[in-house]
Amino acid sequence: MTLERLATDNCSEISRLVGCFALKSWKNITAHILKGESILKTTQSHDILAIQDKKYVYVLDPSLWQFFPRKKSILVGASDGLSGATKLAQDVYKGTWKISEQLFLKDCQKEEKEWMSVLRENNK
Repeated sequence: MTLERLATDNCSEISRLVGCFALKSWKNITAHILKGESILKTTQSHDILAIQDKKYVYVLDPSLWQFFPRKKSILVGASDGLSGATKLAQDVYKGTWKISEQLFLKDCQKEEKEWMSVLRENNK
């Protein structure tokens, strides 16, 4: 199965799982889900991840292969704040973007099994 196929329709769960991994792996960061509507001139919605440290916000798209099959990195770019991150997402994906939610480690521990179950079900 290709990365493009695995990434399709799984952006929400994959972004959250990667965000939780980041929260477990690094101290002093925050993780936010950015939600885009009508991206790339379609009716599709898309979730991506913003990881903020003391200096930058890194915009990551762990399922970008559904839109950009030739990309080699999930790093979309970096900005100096969350508003810059939503602007960056809009520049790359078009559509309308907003900060959807902040991820917290305690929620990750409760939800990870459900997200993995959805991924398995979507990729049968």
